[in-house]
Amino acid sequence: MAVNVDERVNAARAALLEAKAALTREIRRYPTPIADSDGQFNHLLAQRVGITAALKALDWEI
Repeated sequence: MAVNVDERVNAARAALLEAKAALTREIRRYPTPIADSDGQFNHLLAQRVGITAALKALDWEI
């Protein structure tokens, strides 16, 4: 059973890392200039922060 949990944790980590990489690519390609009030851009940044927090929490739990 422990192997199954490890596999799931590794799969979750891989999915989070891929999502973070995709968001980073999207953020880098975002058209400039970017206003402070750009809701879509700020949402992308918030999603990336959330993914980073999830990765840290996942690593902390292990």
